[in-house]
Amino acid sequence: MLCGKKHPPDVHGWSFLKTISSPLYPKVESMEHNQFRNEVPSQIREQPITIQDLLDFKEQLITDIKKLLKERAGVPSHQWLKAMDLKKMLRLSDGKLQYLRDKGIIPFKKLGGVTYYNLDEIQELMNAGKLSTQ
Repeated sequence: MLCGKKHPPDVHGWSFLKTISSPLYPKVESMEHNQFRNEVPSQIREQPITIQDLLDFKEQLITDIKKLLKERAGVPSHQWLKAMDLKKMLRLSDGKLQYLRDKGIIPFKKLGGVTYYNLDEIQELMNAGKLSTQ
């Protein structure tokens, strides 16, 4: 029983409810339930989902969505930037970025022919006024 009412008979994809062990349906199992039994270890399968589990899931989902939205807005969520990302962020031309690298103003690392810039170091330079977006 769910909230004092009988489970609806396979309405809106709720067929999984009748496959859960309960006094109403003690021996009813469907193909989906058998597949579920084979794929998920019994210790995990038999643990109830608590309200705290759902709240934790909600928080993680919100965090992931915010991270994705920041990435789409042009603010990378990772620590290392490629040249193209840095040029876009600071509105720099290829020549200006090369000049800043050659003068040692912007620290960088090269790995396999690709140049990477540490986001934290770039932000520190911007905060110190050594770099501007203009």
